[in-house]
Amino acid sequence: MRESTSVLLLLVAFLATKAYPEYGWWPYLAPAIYFGAHFHHWWTVTRPEKRREKEEQRLNDIEYWEYKRKHDAIRDKYDPEGEWNEGTSVPWAFTKEIQELNEEYHDVIVRRFGPEWDEDDDD
Repeated sequence: MRESTSVLLLLVAFLATKAYPEYGWWPYLAPAIYFGAHFHHWWTVTRPEKRREKEEQRLNDIEYWEYKRKHDAIRDKYDPEGEWNEGTSVPWAFTKEIQELNEEYHDVIVRRFGPEWDEDDDD
């Protein structure tokens, strides 16, 4: 929407300078004000928000990879050869440790995979 508005303003200003040459550069004032306001909004609002979001994402990634390292360490402790698959029975101690780890990093996992991860699978 903004890009089309910008192009239309410039087109109107260009046509106005051709149709009414006695006005000189004045028709370009409206697009200049529009571009200035748009740039000011981007510089003061949008840019800091995106930087803040990027920083939050970076911190979330750090926490997630910390969780992933602990998860892999627990997996390696109980399955050092990596032989487990869907048909393998899993030791209760492994399940308990993973559940405790998931509870500890619950917020990190929900931020990473969304609220769907948190829903109960009782259906």
